Amino acid sequence: MAKTTTVILGAGFGGISTANVLRSKLHSEHRIVLVDRAKRFVVGAGQTWVMLGQKAPEEISLPLDGLARRGIEVVTSEVTAIDPVTRTVTLEGRKLQADHLVLALGAHLNLDAVPGLAAAAHSFYTLDGALELQRALSTFKGGNLVVSIPRTPFKCPPAPYEGALLLADHFAKLKRRKDVALSVYTVEGAPMTTAGPEMGQFVRGLLAEAGIALHTQQKLVRVNPEARTLSFEGGAAVPFDLLVAVPPHEAPKVVREAGLVGESGWIPVDPKTLAQT
Repeated sequence: MAKTTTVILGAGFGGISTANVLRSKLHSEHRIVLVDRAKRFVVGAGQTWVMLGQKAPEEISLPLDGLARRGIEVVTSEVTAIDPVTRTVTLEGRKLQADHLVLALGAHLNLDAVPGLAAAAHSFYTLDGALELQRALSTFKGGNLVVSIPRTPFKCPPAPYEGALLLADHFAKLKRRKDVALSVYTVEGAPMTTAGPEMGQFVRGLLAEAGIALHTQQKLVRVNPEARTLSFEGGAAVPFDLLVAVPPHEAPKVVREAGLVGESGWIPVDPKTLAQT
């Protein structure tokens, strides 16, 4: 049997799971190379705990180099180019040639997709963002706290609603809930539309019970960081004292430059196998 090299780009849940499954099924002579720019795997669901100061970063992450004990090569590098025809990957200072190439880079989080959003918003969708938000919450004296979902699709549909509920609970425990007006502005027609109308109604009820105002079908078009206002399609302007946003998601630049995305802006795949179509 000919030896092969499988290169997996991205060490999130998808990339690590793929590497582990392949390692368990392939002979040790077959190389499995996992590439990621980060040295640690972070459990994204734990970032809300970091946001609230309940967990430290090292408590929700593990070093990727531990995978070497399982026979998985880990390369820490930014991916700068992908050639899907030759299955060649360009990294910082080197190239990898693959017999089999797996893309698990996830989405690029781009706050700059909405004018003014990057300068005004905090986000717990990254570990660094969660740490910055923790510092902002520690000095927040009260006022309008807005959670914004400006674009779809985005990963982990429950996350912004969970985040809003956790923030309400956080200020309640500090006995400062009455000082904070919490609201969610989302471009969605209802919360968690991917889970169906029943789940949407359930989430609406949770938000109402926690005193969190929900505003749906609100497409954010710009943010004024100086005036601290959000402007929505149709002309509505909303003031904020602290803004927490879900960053707009898009396919990574290297994936777009490789010509792999379709009209949707994402890689078209078979929904049953996730193989590129």
